Amino acid sequence: AVSVTAGGTVSVTAGGAATLTAPSVTLDTPITHCTGAVTVDGLLTYKAGLSGTGGGAGTTITGSITQSGGTLSSNGIVLDSHHHSGVQPGGGNTGVPV
Repeated sequence: AVSVTAGGTVSVTAGGAATLTAPSVTLDTPITHCTGAVTVDGLLTYKAGLSGTGGGAGTTITGSITQSGGTLSSNGIVLDSHHHSGVQPGGGNTGVPV
């Protein structure tokens, strides 16, 4: 076992790739900041919400999305409870959401 106790900042610099292999890793800190891209090969699970902003090209999600237990809105329109005016049968278009 290796244990490090420091009264201040701890920095590790590697000239190449660094790999940590363990059954689990816990980062016990109120804020974690990654300065580069992050790739997750397994399932990503979060417990306290999700927020962010798009990069230069915005945000893209590929694949199916299942949402439950709350509202889903886009540009102020709630997906599961909005209605349209001017609905007519046939090939016409509906009016704007009301």
